[in-house]
Amino acid sequence: MKATTEQAQRLKQVLEELGITQKQLAAEAGLCEKTISNIMVRKRALSPYVGKALQDRHGISRKWLETGAGSMSHTVYSNGKYAPLLESISRLLDDYCPEMVSLLERKNACERIFEIILNPKSAPPIHKGHL
Repeated sequence: MKATTEQAQRLKQVLEELGITQKQLAAEAGLCEKTISNIMVRKRALSPYVGKALQDRHGISRKWLETGAGSMSHTVYSNGKYAPLLESISRLLDDYCPEMVSLLERKNACERIFEIILNPKSAPPIHKGHL
């Protein structure tokens, strides 16, 4: 099975946004660089190992990488009953905070908002620009 054009494009987008090389991703996923290269040129299917490595290490949604559905960002809370809430937070960040360019900024902001929702009394005050 071969990777689709869309999967290859999403993988390329992730590499560019994270600022990592195919070689770095291959090392993180425990694969050889040629495997990642073959995914990028659609000669090989997108490996579950690549999706898992990107999700575990960089917070990239495996579902988004494989299908394009949902948000690119994934948080540790997104598997379970809070998934709809996190998806809503992620969409709000996309709509109202377009200046948050990096995936790490989006992931940190999403998790911070989530924590505040779950435990508002213990959250420190939010200062403008410091989500």
